[in-house]
Amino acid sequence: TVPTWSPEQVAAGTKIQARARGFLARKHFKEERARKGARDAEMEKLRQAAFMAEVQYERKMEAKRRKKQAEEAARKKKEAKLKREMLEAAFDGEVSELERMMGE
Repeated sequence: TVPTWSPEQVAAGTKIQARARGFLARKHFKEERARKGARDAEMEKLRQAAFMAEVQYERKMEAKRRKKQAEEAARKKKEAKLKREMLEAAFDGEVSELERMMGE
């Protein structure tokens, strides 16, 4: 036997189902919005971490370039000084001094 429902019962059942579906949809939407907020916050945190890592890397590379330039400048200065001293020694005829400098 199949129960027969009155029109009022059918309308009430339909209304209950609609309200239940609406409630579940709102609940699902709220949960999705919370998950999206958490994902967005995590992405922003990762983006900031990546930016800071890039800044650190650039600073490290810049320090390395400055150090290399300073070493190159010091080497050129030392070479210029040695050349100047050798020219002065050659001009003054100091052969032993020239031989000593050539050994360096």
